[in-house]
Formats: sequence, structure tokens, C-alpha cells
Amino acid sequence: TTPVRLISMTWEVPPAYTGTGAHYAPRVELAIDLRHPWPHEVAAWDRTGRPLESVRFTQVEARQWDAGTFDRNNPDYHF
Repeated sequence: TTPVRLISMTWEVPPAYTGTGAHYAPRVELAIDLRHPWPHEVAAWDRTGRPLESVRFTQVEARQWDAGTFDRNNPDYHF
């Protein structure tokens, strides 16, 4: 396997925080591939440190979109 160089950013909600975002994942880590402009992995934990989810991107396809891609009149745009 090819080694991957990553930068990792972690953010945590302060323990006393009770607003939006305080209930699901108060700790989240995002690892970004330094050689490519996309995330490598995202992980989230609850207040006790129990893992909630972890997603690793193993296959990424670079795409170019034009102005019509997100045009609501485009029949392929389904949002």
C-alpha cells in the first residue's frame, strides 16, 4: 500500500454546552489527504468516548461540473 500523508483536525463541544450539536457527536475528527483535495476519514465520538461512526473514503472520483449541473431545469438534478 502507498503511504498516505494526512492532516487531522479535531473539534470538541465544551462539556457545559447544551445547545445545538450537544447531543449526537460532541467530538469529531476530520483527516484530510495532503496530496489530494479531499477528506480521507471522518470519525465521531459521544461524551463518554464511545465511537459513534467512522467513515473512510477509499475511492474518490474527481469531477468537473459546469454551470448547468446544478440548474433546477436540468433533468439529472434531483435535489
